Amino acid sequence: MLLTPLQERTVFEHVIAESEHDLPLQIGSTARAALEAWRLVHAWQIPLSDSRFTTADDSDAFLRWARAFEDRCGRGNWLDTARLPAFIVDGLRGGSLEAPSRVALAGFDELTPQQKSLLAALPHVEPAAAPAHDSAPAQTELSDAAEEFEQAAQWARGLLERDPAARIGVIVPNLAECRAQVDRIFREILHPGAFVTGLRAYHIALGLALADYPIVAAALLALESGLPRIPADRVGMLLRSPFIGNASVDIRARADADLRLRRDAQFELIPARMRTLHPALNPRLDPQPERQRPAAWSRSFSQILSAWGWPGDHTLSSDEHQSIEAWNQTLSAFASLDVIVADLSYEEALRDLRRLARSTMFQPEDVGAPVQVMGTGEAAGLEFDSLWITGVTDEQFPRQPRPNPFLPLSIQREMNLPHSTPQREADDAAALMQRLIASADDVRLSWPANDGEKELQPSPLIERLGADRIPPNLPDPRPRGWHRAAQLESIGDETVPPLAADAAASGGTRLLKDVSDCPFRAFALYRLGAKPLEEAAFGVPATEKGRAVHRALELIWQELGSYDNLVALTEEQQRELIRRHVKAALLPSPFRDLEQTRLERLIGEFLELERNRQPFNVRRHEEKRSVTVGGLTVQIRVDREDELDDGRLVLIDYKTSKSKNEVWIGERPREPQLPLYATTAAGRLAAVTLATIRTGEVGFTGIQEGDVLGGAKTMRKECATLAEERERWRNVLEHLAAEFRGGDARVDPAPSACKYCELKALCRVRDYSTTEEPDADE
Repeated sequence: MLLTPLQERTVFEHVIAESEHDLPLQIGSTARAALEAWRLVHAWQIPLSDSRFTTADDSDAFLRWARAFEDRCGRGNWLDTARLPAFIVDGLRGGSLEAPSRVALAGFDELTPQQKSLLAALPHVEPAAAPAHDSAPAQTELSDAAEEFEQAAQWARGLLERDPAARIGVIVPNLAECRAQVDRIFREILHPGAFVTGLRAYHIALGLALADYPIVAAALLALESGLPRIPADRVGMLLRSPFIGNASVDIRARADADLRLRRDAQFELIPARMRTLHPALNPRLDPQPERQRPAAWSRSFSQILSAWGWPGDHTLSSDEHQSIEAWNQTLSAFASLDVIVADLSYEEALRDLRRLARSTMFQPEDVGAPVQVMGTGEAAGLEFDSLWITGVTDEQFPRQPRPNPFLPLSIQREMNLPHSTPQREADDAAALMQRLIASADDVRLSWPANDGEKELQPSPLIERLGADRIPPNLPDPRPRGWHRAAQLESIGDETVPPLAADAAASGGTRLLKDVSDCPFRAFALYRLGAKPLEEAAFGVPATEKGRAVHRALELIWQELGSYDNLVALTEEQQRELIRRHVKAALLPSPFRDLEQTRLERLIGEFLELERNRQPFNVRRHEEKRSVTVGGLTVQIRVDREDELDDGRLVLIDYKTSKSKNEVWIGERPREPQLPLYATTAAGRLAAVTLATIRTGEVGFTGIQEGDVLGGAKTMRKECATLAEERERWRNVLEHLAAEFRGGDARVDPAPSACKYCELKALCRVRDYSTTEEPDADE
């Protein structure tokens, strides 16, 4: 029986997994490299008896794996593709196989010794004529790869506008690494509308992993429902999927169920809980055996997907039909593992099927797009009217040697195996470039001068070819460039109806922070009521960590009340005090014990800092009150207000996130909470400080008069005294509040404000930004 590539890889994986002394960390990737070495051994007729295989650990391990693989194939009466040519030669010479009357060769840059032996055993072999255009290539230097793709796409667009029947090729040597970027740029320039309708003008020869196609991803997602626990975000994806059940009918109800799921903030769900969310998540499923063979699991998976209503109730596109066909072929390939694999559990079978779908590359059928985007290998034997070859740098033409790690390097160099030496790479690059240039009359070479901060150099092949240098004089291909060139009328619409004087506003001190970050953000959150979708997080959410710290410290200081009572505690009494109140502050959670230990340590460190302060009494903690600023009434909650012996006040705001020392300066302070507390506090201030309580950073960062905090970090300020700074804060906050009350809704983000904002799709800040992004400073 001739093994399929999947079966071959699986046999190699089993051989490696069962080895006693050579077990690697990544069996799958090791098996792929070992299988490639096995194919090289046979293609170049390298004898495994060569003593050099035993001189290095890797090649010695490969030798054991190869012999075990050969032995297992012999016991199973299996034939692998690496030995297939030799098997055919033996059959032809022995008379068990009949030779074809004619064999034609096309697209071979080089024949291996094994291929030469096979061809020698055939009666009549003739090479097909290769393209032989006599072109004079031109070269262009561009700033980076993105500009290369933009210029190549614009060049292709111009050719198509002149001749819609033109055959145009664009070669991208590292297409696998930048496929998404290439696809985005070519779609933007060749199909600038929001959606591509009808036939595409371009086709990318390199496909994606089958598992990355939405309809297949939905199938794998539905099959995950048979696992003991399912991540909540995966359940949400099932609810929103158009490929499950009657999505066109009940998608609104499913969205509501997804919102409820997010608000539950559970990281994982058991199947019973999942089924209660919506009827679409409760299909009628037959019980499955605990273990069965791959072919049986293949049938079971198809039945499960049918019960889920996959692939949905909408009309499928051509690409989706082809994806389903590829999925069915993948299930068949998985079923073929019956001859290799024993019984599997549901989880093991789904794991192997998912891995197969991830390793299966799939590209919907090309229906004749005039622009073909491909790697260097896919262009073999093709002809074009015009060809653009990108990435012609000294790193790509030639590439660095990449010898196989499992074959002795001396053997690879001796036999001049592919990728074994710099000279072999240089020769292959020259032959490849000659073949590509001969495939079209009009050829352009381009190379990027930079890759991020790294400077690149053109390939030496460019100079050897004598390519004329031409400047990149094409117009800006990006739609934003077209917009800038057009005559547009600008209409300012950045204000909304103002609020009444002394109007109450929700959001508390967070409102002023959002106004400072971006007026539109504050308008959307507090006037429109926009809310970001909740996201469940593994472990204890950051918001719960912060709440627990606040609550624990509130309980501790309710009991202590003063500095004197703190310093009177023995070490054991302090530990017991912290333990009791942290336990009371934490909510039930699978991670409660870990969080208890973490908070006890952090709060213990913080109380040691409190012992180094000047004596104080805690006057208020977690107290809510209403204040009016700039004609706007907001609710504030002061974490803690201490009173010193001289009557001055110390305002403290607990922080469980990273603190910076410039967050109170400027006209748009990044953290205006404490400045607001300070401007509305009744009394003379001695200090205003953040108290950071987080792993790796416990301490005070603030502004103080005298050393009342006992060695705090100094917050940047703009005035000489705290009283003057307090007055400046009052003016800044009144201005921010007045802007919000007056209806300011400008999309005007402060530096880095967009980095964690959930409203970018609503304000569309990036759609109309210039080359400088709003958060470029990050």
